[in-house]
Amino acid sequence: YETLANELKSELQTLGMAEFHAKDVMRPNPDSQWYAIPLNYRLRLARRLFEILRTRVVEIPVMAVSGEQFEAEFRHRLPAEFQSMPVKDALSRCFYNCLIPHLKRHYPELAIVADAVQDSTRQLTVRGALADVYEGGVIETDSRYMLGVQLADWAAFAYNRRPHAANRIKEG
Repeated sequence: YETLANELKSELQTLGMAEFHAKDVMRPNPDSQWYAIPLNYRLRLARRLFEILRTRVVEIPVMAVSGEQFEAEFRHRLPAEFQSMPVKDALSRCFYNCLIPHLKRHYPELAIVADAVQDSTRQLTVRGALADVYEGGVIETDSRYMLGVQLADWAAFAYNRRPHAANRIKEG
C-alpha cells in the first residue's frame, strides 16, 4: 500500500491536484481543476485506477437498499435505537452491522475507514460505536488525506455506473 500510495501522491503533486475524486476526474464541472486536464489523460488515469482495484482488491461488499425499501420493509424490524434515526444513518449502521461479522471471518483484526461526511480540518475522527473494530467505530477522514479512501470512491463510482451502462446497452 505504501509504495502505491506514494506513486499516486506523486502523480497528484505533478498535476497540482488535491485528490483523485472519481466524479471530478470523469465528469468535471467547468469550475473543477480537473476540467483543464485533457480527456485522454483522465481516461488513462481512470484505467490505471480501475486496474489497481482489479488487481489488488479481494472483495467489495455492497448493500443495495433504497430509502423507500428500508422504510417499508426493514425499519420496523430493527431495535428501538434505529427507529428515530435519519434513513441514511440507520442504513449506514445496518451496513456496518452486516459488514463486520462478514469480514471478521477472514480478518480477525479489522479497521473500517470511510470518507468523512463533511470536509474536515482534522485528519481522523471516530464515529459510531461498533464492537470488534479498531478504535471502536468507523474511522473517518477527508478523502484527500488517505489514498485508500480515494480508491474506495473509484470502486463506488464504478459500481454505481453499472445501471447506467446497462440502460445504454438496452436502449441501443
